[in-house]
Amino acid sequence: MPDFNVIKIGCIVVILLVLLIAAVIITVKREKSKRKIRRMCDAEKIQLLNELAEPFGFCYVPCEDVFTSREDAWQRKQGYEALYDRAAVGAGMVFDALPIYFDYAGETWLIEFWKGQYGINTGGEVGVYHAGKVVDITGSPILRRWKIRICRLSSAG
Repeated sequence: MPDFNVIKIGCIVVILLVLLIAAVIITVKREKSKRKIRRMCDAEKIQLLNELAEPFGFCYVPCEDVFTSREDAWQRKQGYEALYDRAAVGAGMVFDALPIYFDYAGETWLIEFWKGQYGINTGGEVGVYHAGKVVDITGSPILRRWKIRICRLSSAG
């Protein structure tokens, strides 16, 4: 009959050994990546940063040290939905939002300002959206919850 204490200790030793090997592999890969990036010139770093940001619809502007939306961003086709702001907490983003809706030139427009924590970073955004038509936003329970500021502007001018 095998001694269960010996088996338990053996299992613990194997698990600790696997964890140690995994930690060593991760540390070696991380250091290798750091050395690779340190050897890159600034132009290569910016190119890499833009390659990583491009699938998400953003690009880095080095002269201003900011990320901005690309003209051809996939989000442009999707538009804006208030659900995105409510779901952001689940993605590690905590921010304040100030949406401002108004009608102008036969369309309902939204200018929304955000500031807050985006993952481990902080920052702000401004989004400008239009519906292509006048939309009745006063009856929406979602928009009422946001305490939307509604402005009516004339298109004279």
